[in-house]
Amino acid sequence: MAPGRAVTAGRTARRSRTARALWARLPWWGRALAIWAASRVVSTALLVGFAAAQPANVYTDAAPSLVDFSTMWDARWYEHVATHGYPDALPRDASGAIDDNAWAFMPVYPMLVRALVRVGLDWQTAALAIAWVASAVLAVLAYRLLRETIPQHASFALALVLLGPLSPLLQVGYAESLHLALLAGALLALRRRRWGMLAALVPLMALTRPSGLAFALALGIVVAWAWWRDRPAWSARDLRILVATAAWALAWGLAWPAYAAIRTGEPGAYVATELGWRAPYVGRMQLVPGTGWVAGAQWWLGGVGLGLLVLVVGGLVWVLARRASREAMGLEAWAWTIAYLLYLLAVWFPQSSTFRILLPAFALVAVIAVLPGRWWRPLALALGVAGQVAWLWACWWLMGVDWTIP
Repeated sequence: MAPGRAVTAGRTARRSRTARALWARLPWWGRALAIWAASRVVSTALLVGFAAAQPANVYTDAAPSLVDFSTMWDARWYEHVATHGYPDALPRDASGAIDDNAWAFMPVYPMLVRALVRVGLDWQTAALAIAWVASAVLAVLAYRLLRETIPQHASFALALVLLGPLSPLLQVGYAESLHLALLAGALLALRRRRWGMLAALVPLMALTRPSGLAFALALGIVVAWAWWRDRPAWSARDLRILVATAAWALAWGLAWPAYAAIRTGEPGAYVATELGWRAPYVGRMQLVPGTGWVAGAQWWLGGVGLGLLVLVVGGLVWVLARRASREAMGLEAWAWTIAYLLYLLAVWFPQSSTFRILLPAFALVAVIAVLPGRWWRPLALALGVAGQVAWLWACWWLMGVDWTIP
């Protein structure tokens, strides 16, 4: 080796050892926040680049500021809720069908925005501040959760979450980062059997994004597993608390539809509002579990749609049925992922927002993170960043009439 190359290689090796030593000295939460900070630099740079190329649209002028670009789309619905609340009468179109309205948006996030506005912030600053802080909390709690089951791979797994294709959503004016932080906290509380904390987090989580029914099912899965497969590890008291907490989550999962029905005087107000968002694709339809995916598969892909749907569902069943997957994710996150995917299978209609809706299944990254070998890891992270570019271009960046909503 030439002397110059040897010197360069030596410097590189020393820097690498120094970086590893500094990383090793960081507390666990410091590592989580370091990964979070690096991920926010990447996502912010991409958002700034897309904002500079953004044409004038219904939300912003051409080349908007980062703040304006980060508060488009559903952020304006959250602004409406924070400012005006919810309608007492459901709006209807010319045919008499229920039109798009604020009841589709849960209250915790916009009410926090309203609280910050009352102390002097403008709504955009308030909305983004909550999203940024919640994403940092998510990083810490998710890292702690991952360390419980895959301690040697937790950093990489967290990086997969925070640098994944949907990562920009964690810092825009949406409720996603807040919901994910509450979810990670609830799963950690469940794993550590901190029942009081879990009981406090469930209603907040259920009223930030629709998740109460799925979490109740997840607790039911944990109860069933504890009873039939792992009873010595659970006391009778803990099992009783689990059942009670499942009922608590079920009640909060039904609370928002019940409140919408009482306020508007229409029993199906919330469900009808949600169904209205899929009407432009397949027309008005009733909520029959599973039919949304069948209709969506046929609408998007025609004859091959159902076959592809069966393959995807079968693949997920195979992954989640493996013991290695359950051990990597941990019983609690494993049960939640199964419950949440079943919930989506029952109620969701697949369209461009599906990628966002799948974010709460983030614990699946644990299954990827423990795969053997290291050569592919930088490639996986690079693909995540490339996915951010693709998602921003396809779903967030707006040109003309855009039907690929985030």
